Amino acid sequence: MTPYSQDLRERILETVQRGEGSLRQIAQRFLVSLSFVVRLLQTYRRTGSIQPRPHRGGNPAKLAPEDLERLRDLVQQQPDATLEELRQRLGVACSTMAICRALKKMGLPLKKKVPRAAEQGRPDVQERRHEFGAELAGVDPHRLVFVDECGANTAMVCQVTNHRIPISDRRFSGNEPGSSGSPTVERHGEPQHAGEAGAGEVSKPNALQDPHGMVKALLLEVQS
Repeated sequence: MTPYSQDLRERILETVQRGEGSLRQIAQRFLVSLSFVVRLLQTYRRTGSIQPRPHRGGNPAKLAPEDLERLRDLVQQQPDATLEELRQRLGVACSTMAICRALKKMGLPLKKKVPRAAEQGRPDVQERRHEFGAELAGVDPHRLVFVDECGANTAMVCQVTNHRIPISDRRFSGNEPGSSGSPTVERHGEPQHAGEAGAGEVSKPNALQDPHGMVKALLLEVQS
């Protein structure tokens, strides 16, 4: 806590010496606690000074600089290690909160991995995504209909895990799609199931199996 300024201390002392109210009233006037005014007067009577006492330094740090470097190496070896696992591997007598504070100071907070389909890294999938983007570039944006309330099957996403990386970094987890289902799409106020053809409706591909095909089907329906 930052100590009160010397100017404030002098004004409080002068106000007390002039007898302008009780100690409680003076404390309320200067927006300080009553105990601070009492300690200030005791220090002045004992030492003749109202200077704040020097900081005693507190407890020494549990983790030395070499411990911090080892901790950084441990996180790089296993980014998803828990605080207790890091503490045990570090071999230093400290609490898990000390490990947590050290990681925050080093810029290694706990972040969630962003789930992403594992096949996105395949060359053929990247080529198809590029072709799909180029195809969409020629679509008139004024003719687009934005689909709202799109549902999704949670079977396609694996469990999200946490890990520690620098704040500016982002890491993805490769997820293999699970059992597919038909998500619900809210269209013109009437929910329709993807892949289910209604009266006068165009049958749309399953969004989980072929998301690009579903978007293409919607675009063709809008343009028709």
